[in-house]
Amino acid sequence: MNYSINTMVTGNKLIAVIKLVEATSKLFPFDATHDANCLPIANVENVQRIVSLFEKEGMDQIYIMGESISNHVRSALYSKEVGYINTMEELNEAFDFVLLVNGNEYFGSEDLTELLNNFKEQPTNYSMVKPLDRFNRAYENFGVKVKDDVIEKIYGHARDHYVDYLLGNVGIYSKNIFMNQESTSPGFKAIVSGGMPPQKLYFENVLNTSIERGESIRVDVAKQPLLTIDSPWTLFEANTHEAKHLTNQLKSNEGEYVTDGTCLIDGHLKVGKNVKIEKNVIIKGNCIIGDHVSISSGAIIEGGCVIGDHSIINDYAKLGKNTVIGASCKIGYNAELVGVFMEGVSAVHNCEMYGEIGRYVDIAAGCIAAILRFDDQVSQVTHEGKRYSSLFTNAVFMGDYTRCGINNTFYPGLRIGAYCALGPGAIVETDVPHNSLLQVSQPKELKPWHSGRYGWK
Repeated sequence: MNYSINTMVTGNKLIAVIKLVEATSKLFPFDATHDANCLPIANVENVQRIVSLFEKEGMDQIYIMGESISNHVRSALYSKEVGYINTMEELNEAFDFVLLVNGNEYFGSEDLTELLNNFKEQPTNYSMVKPLDRFNRAYENFGVKVKDDVIEKIYGHARDHYVDYLLGNVGIYSKNIFMNQESTSPGFKAIVSGGMPPQKLYFENVLNTSIERGESIRVDVAKQPLLTIDSPWTLFEANTHEAKHLTNQLKSNEGEYVTDGTCLIDGHLKVGKNVKIEKNVIIKGNCIIGDHVSISSGAIIEGGCVIGDHSIINDYAKLGKNTVIGASCKIGYNAELVGVFMEGVSAVHNCEMYGEIGRYVDIAAGCIAAILRFDDQVSQVTHEGKRYSSLFTNAVFMGDYTRCGINNTFYPGLRIGAYCALGPGAIVETDVPHNSLLQVSQPKELKPWHSGRYGWK
């Protein structure tokens, strides 16, 4: 369905706008080297993933909006037909509604299809929302009070009982709503006492203003994960969901690969060109394997894994369920990895890592990530005095271009910055800032020794 053309018949022309966001320090250790809109999701930069989802739905007028559009974004979209704008006012052609998505938002393809189908059946304003749960609370987000599937009010960082759902950064909004932006006060009015909102313009406040002025905004409840990727743990979560989703879609084998009868493959594989799977490899479920990948003897790969182009999985290595391996990674003998490993990671023999590892990180022999607390609780990550926790905060998060030393041990929930070097044998207990050298000092005692100690004369 080509929404931007076919809906013109009813006078409801829909275009798509991706609103770029800036990285904040909460994204550490990926804030220094990544554009917040271009973080990799199953080896695809998120802004590129969003544009591809729009194209699948027949959207042919897609705009990228931001005050400053980085080369990262332009590089990610070099093969896409998109327009670039700084503000909504630059859109000269007529439109009635805008599909507006933040560049750091993760949402499911099925939820996007349902949102657009709902708009087709009933052309009006929609906001995508998600339920509250243990790790998604109203006091950390914008929440909505709903009656008969219509938003009554949007609350800013209120207590859970004030709201029915949490507001996502995906919606379809009329031109009238954007016209209300210039006459909306900064700050946020719909808060509980003591809420302390900064005095800046929030789009959520524009939506409240529009509701007060007669606009109706319906909710579209997401059935798949709806995440704002503003932290390393939400990036980890988005990758895990995407890997699981993409591999679950496989209903038969796609592509050809070289192997022999000793391999045990219990699932469907989608493979690229020139893939080699050697003797006694075990693959326990559906997986996606890129071009020119080599998987050596005895490797064990759990279901739901995505392996990027030109990567090497060496003898007896093990990849845990829903692990994402980037392009040009080298996974060594007997290495055990679970999580997200971006482009160019080298993880050599006998390491055990659970986490999210940045580009071209060197994980030395014998490195171990401890992921289980003695009380079996999830770890809390502290950022600017505020504690965060989720099912993914027990991981180790390591920035781009960092080098580990032999036998490094990492406590759960740690963040190690980009461009760091960690000395051999270091037990890393606290976060390490960008551009840091961490060395271990140990007491030494040097004494004379000789064969006479053993009775020789």
